Amino acid sequence: MTTPTASDCALCIDGVTPAGTHPVIGPVVKPCPTCVFVCPTCTGKGVFPATQHCLHCFTTDLATSHRLAPVLCAGCHGVIALIPYPPSREVTP
Repeated sequence: MTTPTASDCALCIDGVTPAGTHPVIGPVVKPCPTCVFVCPTCTGKGVFPATQHCLHCFTTDLATSHRLAPVLCAGCHGVIALIPYPPSREVTP
């Protein structure tokens, strides 16, 4: 008898599964819901860029190319939203 591992899962590669193509980020992946935990903070909604592996490079690219900044999940650090960058500093009286 063997213990199942992420490599035995038919739905993922090393614990991540494709999650489609985001219109700004491009190809994204998410943790496999079958063999990896589902983040309780974002309930699995956080995604990770498939082509960027450096957070600094990813955020710099978003800021310079799209004037956006990612909002990261506090639990899994996946991207849950994109907001304008730099943020508006307007104060409404």
